[in-house]
Amino acid sequence: MRLSFNLPSLPLTSGQSVRAEVVSSDEKGSDILLNGVPTRVPERLEAGRNLEGKIERNAAGQAVLNFSGEVALPEEGAATAFLTSIGSPPDAESMALTQTLRKHGIPLTEDWFRRAREMMLRLGVGAGDKAGLDALVLLMRFRSAESGFPLLKEYVNGNLRFGALFEALGRADIELLRQGWGAGRLVGRLLELVTQPRDQGTSAPELPAAMADNLALQELLSQPPQAGEEGRVYFQWPLFWDGQDAPDTLEGEAFVPPKGQEEQGYSLRILVHPPTLGSLEVAVHRLESQLWIHFSSASAESRKALGSIFPALQARLKELSWASVKLTLGLLPVRKTFLGPTEPGSPVERGEPAPEEPRRPLDIRA
Repeated sequence: MRLSFNLPSLPLTSGQSVRAEVVSSDEKGSDILLNGVPTRVPERLEAGRNLEGKIERNAAGQAVLNFSGEVALPEEGAATAFLTSIGSPPDAESMALTQTLRKHGIPLTEDWFRRAREMMLRLGVGAGDKAGLDALVLLMRFRSAESGFPLLKEYVNGNLRFGALFEALGRADIELLRQGWGAGRLVGRLLELVTQPRDQGTSAPELPAAMADNLALQELLSQPPQAGEEGRVYFQWPLFWDGQDAPDTLEGEAFVPPKGQEEQGYSLRILVHPPTLGSLEVAVHRLESQLWIHFSSASAESRKALGSIFPALQARLKELSWASVKLTLGLLPVRKTFLGPTEPGSPVERGEPAPEEPRRPLDIRA
């Protein structure tokens, strides 16, 4: 598959590998993030899809991205044909790996496949280990050390979320954590919980080890910016909602510009679970003096409520000297984990028409 677009303010060169994420889509095309920079393409793609491909230059300020057809998962016959073409037997492990690579939007090439197959053998991942396969491919996507595989597998299985870790705390500890959060002393309270002896009858004795694993995961999935290459920061943070006993997990990732291009902009995506709105994903993209905020929710009622604040938010943001403010709404992609691929179950993959969403500017006070 090829996507054409006007060249954004990025130093893209022919043959350069790029990452893209489909943020929203309508009948006229799709809004995608190209290496963290908002870009519009005329093709209608599924929101939430992650793609990786290479740049092909065109004339007149146009460029083409070649994604080698990542949009559709390969049928069994196509996967078998690919494996046969590279001389690999279509056994259960190779077939499972092929499906997992494409599900994560990784180009199905001989190089990617052989690297992943070798990792399967080294890490002892079998065809039936879906969590292991997802963790392995995440290692490849984030270019992380194989020593982090056990942590990523725990993450894929849902065992390293801040909210779940704190559910085991005693009420007294949770209340102190809530007070620290409200007073801006959350970091200090977290350090106390991890380092100071506590009454094991009312607190979770395993919290220090679990917290250490969580923090190690955040470091594993973060990469500092390099010359000519953007950086990525993955983070989790506890977040208290009014009336809830245990904290929610605020989970997010940020893409920061390469060294020497700090003024270019940034891209930030977070996932939270407000009691009154359900799961809510917020993506904030800044390109120089332009701001784009995209809200995604699975609930039509929540999207309607969010849309109602857009005029006030737009006005407030313009008071803060943004030259251009774009606010949009969309349907929350179905994912098992924040960093995982979209899953069958989204309206697009079920063959249902995408709902029409208001395309109005957003308000930041949300």
